[in-house]
Amino acid sequence: GDERAVTAVANALALTKSGNWEDGLNILTRVDSTADRGLGGARGKLFDWRARNRVAPARDEKILTDWNALTIETLAYAGAAFKEPRYTQAAVAAAGRIATERYGDDGVLLHALAGGRKVPGFLEDYAFWANELIGLYETTLDISYLESARAVAGKTLELFYDQQAGAFYSFPVKGGDADLLTNVIEVHDGVVPSGVSSAVTALLRLGRYYDDEGLLRVAGDALTAHSVLMQQAPAACARMVMNLATYHQEPWQVEVSGASGDKSSARYWDVVNARYWPSRMSARLDPESRRKEFPWMIELGPQARKKAQVFLCKGKNCLLPTRDIAELESFLDVQLPRLTFK
Repeated sequence: GDERAVTAVANALALTKSGNWEDGLNILTRVDSTADRGLGGARGKLFDWRARNRVAPARDEKILTDWNALTIETLAYAGAAFKEPRYTQAAVAAAGRIATERYGDDGVLLHALAGGRKVPGFLEDYAFWANELIGLYETTLDISYLESARAVAGKTLELFYDQQAGAFYSFPVKGGDADLLTNVIEVHDGVVPSGVSSAVTALLRLGRYYDDEGLLRVAGDALTAHSVLMQQAPAACARMVMNLATYHQEPWQVEVSGASGDKSSARYWDVVNARYWPSRMSARLDPESRRKEFPWMIELGPQARKKAQVFLCKGKNCLLPTRDIAELESFLDVQLPRLTFK
């Protein structure tokens, strides 16, 4: 029985007594897709032998905070744009895991956990994470995400911002790795945006949400610090150029009233989210709360907040509210032409 099994294995995997490789060695080579059907228990014995005798190859199982943040932000916006709850749920679940596992004892965000070693976060980790939290807020309207993003932005300034240079460094400017020979300012936006431009994006968005002049001033200083590069090689720092355009534009503020879970309110958000509108600010006018999450939110009484309607504002100026879905779509089609997900 064993001899037949050996013959079957040799035929199935092209093994010979003289070897099919250098120095009389055999390399297991599957002859064709049907050759191993008659191996029976011999296949299991081969696996057992390999498990006992072969040094298993190393596997890269680390989870990177920066790459996860980019993915989570994408899933959050895709879930809202395509009305696909699976994407939103995946984004929320992944963000929850990262938030639980990736903060050190001192509140420092970790880049990765690798082989039991905690790798402190780089600028990209903080900047991408802040933007991802903003994206989750704009998808779920859960204010806790935006508050967390604001805290991350503060830590980013503390660790990576050089006020004299008006620029962000890739590694902490103080209290970092003592063995680090030099620190760098990386502004190039390739397939993955740079930490510098992403940090400026987050500061612009948070500065406008909270009317925080300090955050907006830092964003402006960073744009000034890299103005020459934007003039000479705009394609090399595309996201920074987008930040510059955003900096000089007054954003639209979208406020939707109505009770939580109101289907009419949800329909308004579906219309808004279906359009590429990166510079907008979003807020829900909750009839159960008198708190103004942001300074720019309009004043409405509890009864008025219960009526599902949309307010579109710029600064202190608002259009008349609407409850007409078609009217809202027509207005946005004019404001945001050819930028609709279909």
